[in-house]
Amino acid sequence: MMNVLTVVSLCGVLWAQAAGLSINLSSVAPEKERPYLTLMAHRPVAQAVVTLKRSDGKTVVLKTGRMKGGAEKKLFLDQPLGTFTYEGTLSATYADDDSEASMPLKFEASILTPPKVLLDEKDLHLEDNRVEVTMDRPARKVQFRVTGDNGEIIDEGEANFPDEPAGTKLPLVWKPGHARVLRIDIIGYDRHGMFSPTLSLFPWSLEIPHQDVNFATGQSVIPPEEMPKVQSALADIQTAIGRYGKVVEIKLYVAGHTDTVGSAETNRALSEARAQSIARAFRKGGIRVPIYYRGHGEDSPKVTTPDETDEPQNRRAEYILAVQEPSAGNWSLLR
Repeated sequence: MMNVLTVVSLCGVLWAQAAGLSINLSSVAPEKERPYLTLMAHRPVAQAVVTLKRSDGKTVVLKTGRMKGGAEKKLFLDQPLGTFTYEGTLSATYADDDSEASMPLKFEASILTPPKVLLDEKDLHLEDNRVEVTMDRPARKVQFRVTGDNGEIIDEGEANFPDEPAGTKLPLVWKPGHARVLRIDIIGYDRHGMFSPTLSLFPWSLEIPHQDVNFATGQSVIPPEEMPKVQSALADIQTAIGRYGKVVEIKLYVAGHTDTVGSAETNRALSEARAQSIARAFRKGGIRVPIYYRGHGEDSPKVTTPDETDEPQNRRAEYILAVQEPSAGNWSLLR
């Protein structure tokens, strides 16, 4: 992750060879580490001193002590996060003849947090095997791995970018596979070679087909005669968890919906209570994965109707297996 460059000019290199001392800069360090200068003695050194003025006004003095010919010494730069310019001199006294020499120095050094890879959900296009991400710093390359819901890798690779500015959309395209996309892992690299934490996407979800439970008007208790519908869905959910739960940690989401008869507030509360009842029945039936429930009320109708319309298709529930929330909102965890 270090970007090592020679900071002396051409004349400085000739001086360093003649005088017996050269210097390199490791200019970029990740957070909690430090950039540093490496001094290389080509003859015995009694003392080398680097005196620098930092761009924030701080004076920095670094000393080597005695160095044998062929020895190297790292001098670490203590600085805050960010990029700073240093300007000053390297002075050396040589042990074999007490001669002295000096040379000017000017360079930049940085301590940087890891870059970040960012994604807007609208830039994920599973149907085209494509996603567009951005980085918060100029990008050099982005690596990706796409895993299917059968546990096998669909594709992996990297896309290279010529120092694209921060915020530029960076397209990643993968080869299509036979399995559905379960997981996408993305790592971005900046121009210094520093890499981001892995951004893991879980676009996979599975809706369980089922017969909807018919509740009594205004009630959220599952009628006994409706329990076979719950049991049938329960069996299908357990089968799916047995298959896909070996690949990734699955959660079950139960969402309730109503028609437009009654007030929006009442319908939202009723749909949530019914979703909670179904969730509790699934837990009692043996589902051990985390179960979340939510009431949408009349906000997400299957069939658009005027207010106060009795529409059976809108009185429904969704049973969704997913890794991440299938839709934004206030999902409640069943305790």
